[in-house]
Amino acid sequence: MLLGLPLIELSAEENGTCALLVGDDASQDKSLGGVVVRVSAGRPTSWGAAGVTEHGAIARAADCWMKGTTLAWLSTPTELSEAPLRIGGDTDLAEKVLAALREIAFRSPSLGTEDALKPAHLDPLP
Repeated sequence: MLLGLPLIELSAEENGTCALLVGDDASQDKSLGGVVVRVSAGRPTSWGAAGVTEHGAIARAADCWMKGTTLAWLSTPTELSEAPLRIGGDTDLAEKVLAALREIAFRSPSLGTEDALKPAHLDPLP
């Protein structure tokens, strides 16, 4: 999730902070981790990891949040998960961030980026 957030594109009127959290039934009100992204004028302006913390604390600090199991997040690009994501706060913003993440998961590389996708040549360590 964290690596994809700089690539999301929302409409220019979208603004807010969204937390994408990993948790399970055993974690109760705690998040096992995740990321928080701040969107301004439709573009991510900051993003970072959210460590293990109280889900309520993050929900109060963010405009919206999404929480799901690891399986739910791994299935997010395909929408095939039987374990859905829970969404709260500004659900419209949350759903747009989720849709943008799904979109970049299936985006073809831009022209001229083929070399960027090849493994770099690394010299062996001395």
